[in-house]
This record gives sequence, C-alpha cells and structure tokens, in this order.
Amino acid sequence: MRARLVAGNWKMHGSLAANARLLDALKAGLEQAEGLGYAVCAPFPYLPQVSEALSGSRIAWGAQN
Repeated sequence: MRARLVAGNWKMHGSLAANARLLDALKAGLEQAEGLGYAVCAPFPYLPQVSEALSGSRIAWGAQN
C-alpha cells in the first residue's frame, strides 16, 4: 500500500509569534493522528523556526516557493 502524505503551506504573511501558535496547534492535533504522514512547507525566512519547532515530532517540514 502506498503511504499517504498530507502537506500544507502558507504564504509569507505572518509573524514569528503567529507561526509559533500555528505550529503548536499542528503538533497538538497531528501527533495523535494515525495512518498518515504530515508535512508543513514554510516560506524561506521561517525555515529555522519551523525546523526547531517541529524537531522531534512526526511532522516533516520543507520549503515552499
């Protein structure tokens, strides 16, 4: 069976504080979900924040263009 992946991205609008709230909510909601892989693709300026916030979680991360 093929693995299923749900990926999402957001545009550059936002702030570090807003990003932190979003990432915390995603971690809380998706860590308990079973049977799917998850990824978040963030704008380049936020990659360090996303990398740190998602470190150790099941949620993968990447860049969006």
